[in-house]
Amino acid sequence: MINVLFDKCLYATGDSQYVQIELEILKFMGNFIPPPAGTVLSNLSNTFTLPDPFGSVYGASVSYNLFSASFILGNSNKQKFTFCPEIWVKMDLPEDVIYTVTDPSNGNSLVSSGTASS
Repeated sequence: MINVLFDKCLYATGDSQYVQIELEILKFMGNFIPPPAGTVLSNLSNTFTLPDPFGSVYGASVSYNLFSASFILGNSNKQKFTFCPEIWVKMDLPEDVIYTVTDPSNGNSLVSSGTASS
């Protein structure tokens, strides 16, 4: 999100999640616990692809979930920027020009004016 407010500053904020790690706890534990308890834990949720008797590419799959527990870890980058420039300029021009200097933080009130080449 970018905002430019009346104070002539530029504000930007945002976040972006760039890593998400998900661990299905019961399937993970099922790999370390011996059968039959480990087999039961591993098969509380599963997906099967049914064989296609006609040999075409259109197969069917069956998914089920009796119980699941998962651990999700996300890592994101959050940033907040503020840019309030102060502009200081000195120019040397080939001839005199009319100039005015105003203060935007004070309702563009006149600070000075005149004619000069630098």
